[in-house]
Amino acid sequence: MRPEIQEYPYDWLMGSTLRAAANLPRGTKKETELAYRYIPYFKRIEKSFVDGGDPGVETLELLAAYYENILTARQQGKKIAATTFCNSPAILYAMDIVPVTFEILTAIGAMVWKRGMFDYMDHCVESGMPETSCSSQRGALGAVLAGLCENIDFVICDTPGVCDTNANAFAFVSEYLDKPFYQLNYPSSIGDDRSQQYHIDDYKEMIKFAEQHSGNKLDYDRLAEVLTEIEKQDAMIADLEDMLMLKPTPVPPLFSLSLYAGRFCFSGHKQYTTLLESMVKSANANLAAGITGLKNGEEKLRVFMCYIDHYTLDVNFFN
Repeated sequence: MRPEIQEYPYDWLMGSTLRAAANLPRGTKKETELAYRYIPYFKRIEKSFVDGGDPGVETLELLAAYYENILTARQQGKKIAATTFCNSPAILYAMDIVPVTFEILTAIGAMVWKRGMFDYMDHCVESGMPETSCSSQRGALGAVLAGLCENIDFVICDTPGVCDTNANAFAFVSEYLDKPFYQLNYPSSIGDDRSQQYHIDDYKEMIKFAEQHSGNKLDYDRLAEVLTEIEKQDAMIADLEDMLMLKPTPVPPLFSLSLYAGRFCFSGHKQYTTLLESMVKSANANLAAGITGLKNGEEKLRVFMCYIDHYTLDVNFFN
């Protein structure tokens, strides 16, 4: 890894960038426009979120808050758990544990940093990970292995929806950094009583593991609050998904990224509820006015993007 890449901690660098990005549109429109000249590399993607109105700004705020949780965990006496993007962070928030998801942190770096993630991905290979492994883990993971991130206390790997290289990446970081590791063992079928009970028992063991290595007992009252928040969030997500079927759809394409980024980062957390409320309000305003969520005001085609296509062209591919 080049010496200049090691000058700043990766999570501090990304967290500071996102905090500045979230604060930028809080001023007047003129102040925001003038500030763009000072961020030439980040200007177009910042503008994509700012032009998205309140939901776009709230998305930046959510991503900044996710990093702030990581960067302040030690000061608050909280443990940090590395966990996969398919694992809901709700149970961790109920236990006052801070989740770190490599895929989210890699995607953020790829979006906001002109240097990209190349040095970090190369460092993973130099550390022993196969070059053919998925880049979505290797980006932020390279910074973790290089000691450029907050210390991870333990690792929880979820299996539903996770590919082999994803699972192997988390097993690798556990072995490399000598951290406690728990692998949820998802059954091949989930419809029968036997597999359901197997999964429930396995999940209970995961909670015991998290209690042991965090020093925190699961607070069932706190869990109830988190689950109540998830019910609110699911209802608003369903409303947005229903509006996606309208012609023209009043839901801006940018909301797709906000939906799943928010769910991966803050499922069951009020931060995500605030973002969803803003998104529903904005989509309902478009619906009442009979207009599409697109900036150009004309919906020509519809396309299903199944994963990372949203990030291309400064989160502006759809326009």
